[in-house]
Amino acid sequence: MSQQEERRIAAGRMGNVKDTSIMTLKQANTYKEQLKMEMKAKGADVSKLNGDAFEDLTDLQNMDFHFVSVVPIIFSIRSSIES
Repeated sequence: MSQQEERRIAAGRMGNVKDTSIMTLKQANTYKEQLKMEMKAKGADVSKLNGDAFEDLTDLQNMDFHFVSVVPIIFSIRSSIES
């Protein structure tokens, strides 16, 4: 579990949420509706979904920020160059 997931859970939010910025609009809207239903079923506060998304926070402070690992991308590029 990532530190961001742990922070979200400690704040009463869903821990493992997907990054909707890499989804199509249709996929993102469908996922958000599914997530809201899941949150309601667990008794979580739906208003906290992306609650800090537009606050003036650093990426590290923002629980809604998704860190992306570039390591797989670098290895993929390196493999294609070496081939």
